[in-house]
Amino acid sequence: MKKVKILTITLVVLMITLVAFIGVYTKVQNRMENQVKDYAYAMDLKGSRNIRLKVNEEKKTTIKDAEGNEVEDAESLTDEEIAQKGYVKEETPNNTEEIKTVENYQASKKVIEKRLEKLGANGYIIKLEEETGDIVIELPENDRNR
Repeated sequence: MKKVKILTITLVVLMITLVAFIGVYTKVQNRMENQVKDYAYAMDLKGSRNIRLKVNEEKKTTIKDAEGNEVEDAESLTDEEIAQKGYVKEETPNNTEEIKTVENYQASKKVIEKRLEKLGANGYIIKLEEETGDIVIELPENDRNR
């Protein structure tokens, strides 16, 4: 009984090792394709570059006249001139709360993925923080171009 158990464990370890190193191939559209997932250890060994993209929280300043129309030469006006002419200075966010949705964040992530694919980048990881809209991109180091 003990010999059967040892033999079974040995065969299982041997099979796992063979599958890990050789793979499992099946015929797909007249070619043989490995069905075992490729594991990329490049980022573990060489490191990676991390890029964090944040949602723009800046506000833009606009100057409006008494009728609510935007003043065109607003950059040249001082605060005193704005007060004298009865203009109103407003600060509005570049991205309103209606724009800051999970759907828009996911759409931005898809655009970035498509661009990375077109550039031929591989081994990248894209993470989306749905609460804040931050996107983190991890790209493996590339020593070939140095």
